[in-house]
Amino acid sequence: MSGRLASRSVGDQLPLRFSPLTFRSLATTEPMNDWGFTNKVPAEVVLAEGIVLRGDLHLLARPAYPPGPETPLEMLCRADPFFSLTLTDGGVAFVPKASAAVVGCRDQVVLADPDRASAARLIGLEVVLHGGAEYRGHASFELPPSRGRALD
Repeated sequence: MSGRLASRSVGDQLPLRFSPLTFRSLATTEPMNDWGFTNKVPAEVVLAEGIVLRGDLHLLARPAYPPGPETPLEMLCRADPFFSLTLTDGGVAFVPKASAAVVGCRDQVVLADPDRASAARLIGLEVVLHGGAEYRGHASFELPPSRGRALD
């Protein structure tokens, strides 16, 4: 070339033509995989504004770790900014985690893990919310020996 750009036709700049993609027809007889399976857990959610929602939480049936069904605490610790709640009237609410002040679950089976139970400490808690609601109870937690407060 002699310092000049070679002229190109418009056809040289367009992508090559491919035959259109075709997809197989939707098979309605195939079962879905188990990714969407959830366990429903009866719950009551109190929002920061004081609104109370009652319904069922949807927890993963088979999380990667630890083995077994997901717990409400594990669901709340996921990176998702919201969780779903099937309301008692049949509707569905997507609740922002940042707006949930209290999540209470009824009829929860305590998972027995003797190693973790022996390492956990039982501590009394009292939580007072902005609106004046008070919650008292106990929590078990695992912390290093140098940490003994609920704040830790």
